[in-house]
Amino acid sequence: MAFELASCSKVVKVWQPGDGGTLAAMAEFSPHSAVINALAWNHTGKVVASAGDDGRVVLSLPSDPNKPLCILPPLSVEKVDDKIYCVAFGGNSRWLVTGGSAQLVKIWDLKKQVLAKTLHGHGGAVKCATFNKDSTTIASGASSGEILLFGLLESNGRPARLERDGPAHAVNGLQYSPFVKNLLAAVYDNGDVVVWDATTTLPEAVFEAAHTKAATAVGFSPYNRLLLCTAGLDGILLFYDIEAKRIIKSIVCNDQLTSLSFKENGSTIAVGTLSGTIKVYDLAQGGDDPSYEVESFRDPVRFLCFKQDEGGAAATLRQHAVTRDKPAQEAPAPVSPRKQAIVNASTSHQPLATETRTSQPVEIPSATSTPQTRTRSPREIGVANPPPQPQFSDPGDVNDVVPRAGPSSPPVTSQEPSPWVPQVPAPESAGSAQVQVSQQPLAMTDQRLPAHPDQLETIIREAVETGMADFRLTLHREFRDMHVDMVRQFQIQKNEIEAQLKSLSVVEELMQELRELREENRLLRQQY
Repeated sequence: MAFELASCSKVVKVWQPGDGGTLAAMAEFSPHSAVINALAWNHTGKVVASAGDDGRVVLSLPSDPNKPLCILPPLSVEKVDDKIYCVAFGGNSRWLVTGGSAQLVKIWDLKKQVLAKTLHGHGGAVKCATFNKDSTTIASGASSGEILLFGLLESNGRPARLERDGPAHAVNGLQYSPFVKNLLAAVYDNGDVVVWDATTTLPEAVFEAAHTKAATAVGFSPYNRLLLCTAGLDGILLFYDIEAKRIIKSIVCNDQLTSLSFKENGSTIAVGTLSGTIKVYDLAQGGDDPSYEVESFRDPVRFLCFKQDEGGAAATLRQHAVTRDKPAQEAPAPVSPRKQAIVNASTSHQPLATETRTSQPVEIPSATSTPQTRTRSPREIGVANPPPQPQFSDPGDVNDVVPRAGPSSPPVTSQEPSPWVPQVPAPESAGSAQVQVSQQPLAMTDQRLPAHPDQLETIIREAVETGMADFRLTLHREFRDMHVDMVRQFQIQKNEIEAQLKSLSVVEELMQELRELREENRLLRQQY
């Protein structure tokens, strides 16, 4: 298991696995003059942004931490009253959002290194802030209990509010789902965990008093869209199935937890504690004992975060998970053998050009390998060689919702080649590759392509109809997303109009009371 894990307290440390189940510090630096409350990796995994009680954000290279890349606000601004409690990157690290004791959400333009926007509306210190999956919306939570949703590109307008009925409790953690654009998880100071629908501003799932003490951190699995994890001061890690709305597993950590972070593989999770200890758990191995543990600080671990490989394994795993979790009715229709023959024949003529155009890694099967056969589920149609898929076979075991690796779970290839990924034989040498490329079209033509023109016309018609069906499905999804955005904007405008009408109704009541007083005054004058 290889990873890089950044944590902060009074200093920033970057950890990697060491010998004997411990962590080794590969970098340590102190870019701030006060306690560091939050940090974040940028999208390339090369820059760490840290923020703390000194009110400044420092961008550093862990490989050369003595030379900060950027300090916001600049050192020329002598007085900074805002203590920063949260920091997050967005828009391929073009934007940086911060929140703190000044009850403001600030958006920084890192390209110009200036403050781009200041957002108001919170009634208490901003304790957490995060971007949604496409960096168009910012969610922020405050100690006063409300969650505000700001549009990154909206120049004005009131933010949408997510508030619960009853007494207000501080929002200690927020995170958007990496799979669903409008799904937002929040943890509260009274131990409640709520999954919000940011479009309707209504809760999707509520877990009241999930933690017996304050819930401090929340994280969605980057591999499975149904898995959510929270940590609390009760020293327990809780795992939820947000679709079934139930807790499926708990891990007792024997220490008060302050933060957590998922690695991009979805099976490795790290937690920080109030005593300064960092524990790393491998969920794929099972058991409740940490794989790595180290006493990192004498002070509490304020925040920790895995370096995410967004350009490599994480993107591939997320693509597999999204394809796996699509509903059956949205899966591409099975392709007939005749259309498959045309696809295989066309890809065999230009294998290298087709492979160059695709953005996802293409697995090249061996020409002599024999694929294992199995029944294909509707969710696997259109995916070649999917990874081992997690199943909820046992409701109480979280090991069924994390990816497993090792010799016990070899990759299984489908019996029928996928029409969406070119199947290219793997050459053993340059000479053999030329022979295979030149002979493959002849074999296809002799054995599988029809000779009669009517049959060829039928195959072409079926291929065109399949393409049109895919186009209609894509168009339907685009219109659906646009409709959802329109409904959200309508709801925001409706709330604003209702607020204005309420203010006008107060004025109307005062005018009515004034008319009654005038009439009473007139009657009194007539009598006396």
